[in-house]
Amino acid sequence: MQRRDLLALSALGVIGSAGCLAELGRDRASAPTEDETGTDTDTDTAGADAVDVRFAGVYAADRDREFIDGEYLVLRNDASDAVDVSGYVVAYSDDRTYRIADLVLEPGAQFVLASRDGTDATLLSSPPAYLRYAGFDDELPVLGDGGTVRVRNAAGARVSAAHYENGGCDGGSVTDDAGDSIECLHGRP
Repeated sequence: MQRRDLLALSALGVIGSAGCLAELGRDRASAPTEDETGTDTDTDTAGADAVDVRFAGVYAADRDREFIDGEYLVLRNDASDAVDVSGYVVAYSDDRTYRIADLVLEPGAQFVLASRDGTDATLLSSPPAYLRYAGFDDELPVLGDGGTVRVRNAAGARVSAAHYENGGCDGGSVTDDAGDSIECLHGRP
């Protein structure tokens, strides 16, 4: 993480009073397998009562900004209980995937996945934000101007999706499967 990123996170209050980062191991992107991607229809969701992890933003532009530079997406645990997202797969529109390794999201916790390479960290706010890097540096941009990003649980069922246009939270729109607008958690330009 660059010093500018750390200072911006601190200024936004994301790091919290502890003000330190805990390094964690990362999992790399891989080509999707049949089990990871499942079907690609809009009807294979896990059910409304089972969807606890939701998108809280898609930042599709590869640019400098106050929170995190480059492309990234944000998921948030909206449940009142912790959710084990180990084995969940983030699937991009172009069939690239990222498998989440060994992670439990506390209620309200965020999972931030940057497209580029970097050092994974936990931002010790309350609730925490888990920053991971997919390592797609040689293949940027990944998100592009518009598309759909999906998250599947370890069993392959889709638990959340975000449809974005015109750069998503970087000046366009982001919606969920129902067509409802997704609040951009880290603000708009």
